Amino acid sequence: MGLASGGKPVFAYRIYCLDGVNRFTRTKDVEASNDDDAIRHARSLMDDCITTEIWQRDRLVARLVSGG
Repeated sequence: MGLASGGKPVFAYRIYCLDGVNRFTRTKDVEASNDDDAIRHARSLMDDCITTEIWQRDRLVARLVSGG
């Protein structure tokens, strides 16, 4: 955990992009103030992924599946 410029805590997350057979095609490390912010960030970064997983350490935060 760190602190953002405004003094709010930020947490480390890792975003995984998966292909059609659930293989990781790329990852991105991000910092966010909470799970919802991490999910929003993942949607903006990985909108071309079939499936996106957001993890905080060993905790799966969310699994987003593309609608098409």
